[in-house]
Amino acid sequence: MVLSQDEIIQIITLVVDWHFPVVQVAAMYQITTERVYQLVQAYRKTGLYPAPKRLGRPPIIPSPEHRSLIIAEKHRLGVGSRCLHKYFRSRLGIVIGERAIHRVLLEENLTSHEPQKGFRHPAWIRYERDESLSAVHMDWHQSKYNGKQVCVVLDDASRMILAGGEFDRATTEFSIQVLREAYEKYEYIVPIREVITDHGTQFYANTRDSQGNAEHAFEKFCREMEINHILARVKHPQTNGKVESGLERTNSSDRNIRRLRSLFIGTMRSGRIKVSVMKMEI
Repeated sequence: MVLSQDEIIQIITLVVDWHFPVVQVAAMYQITTERVYQLVQAYRKTGLYPAPKRLGRPPIIPSPEHRSLIIAEKHRLGVGSRCLHKYFRSRLGIVIGERAIHRVLLEENLTSHEPQKGFRHPAWIRYERDESLSAVHMDWHQSKYNGKQVCVVLDDASRMILAGGEFDRATTEFSIQVLREAYEKYEYIVPIREVITDHGTQFYANTRDSQGNAEHAFEKFCREMEINHILARVKHPQTNGKVESGLERTNSSDRNIRRLRSLFIGTMRSGRIKVSVMKMEI
């Protein structure tokens, strides 16, 4: 917690003038007793109230030589702070931070402030369901164990693999087959309402007409089963990250692969192995 100047004065006054217990003062301002002792000791040593601490590292101020070099190379090369930073490091062996270079250029009116470059993107949408079977994730992954393509249906709320299997190829037909198995297996509890996938050709037709329509077997199956198909953002696997992370972690070591395969039960059916329900540790 960062204390303001008024709070620092109040803390020192309570301890020094009013003789409040240090433990009580620390609890009042939600700080440690060590911090209270530190403030009181600094006040008694100097007779002045300590100034509040400034968050973050202090700004790096380039030396006069580096400042002159930045200005000269800016005029000569006519590039921005990022290119100047790389040029100094690779050609001259001098390391000057991009922000320090940009600050010098701003002070010399050799560049302008661009607010859009400092824009912080909003937080990504995180799909977090409270009820099982309200949404499931689907994805394909190549097994490190035998090179086969693995497809799983993972429940969003419980992280349980509802269905899945190993195939020679990643196709739309096998995707429908795995999703159908999960749907029929747990339909007696509650039908699956949403499925979250990426833009893979197994789930989505990337070639569409001018109205954005296309005939794709997986999308048609979702409409027939009244399942809402949610697509992850392009080049943003975090949207479907629960199943992505789980499959990557499973594939990271032979022990995890054997553990996943040990949960595959039954015999080969239609070129795949039936999967039991398991909890994927993510």
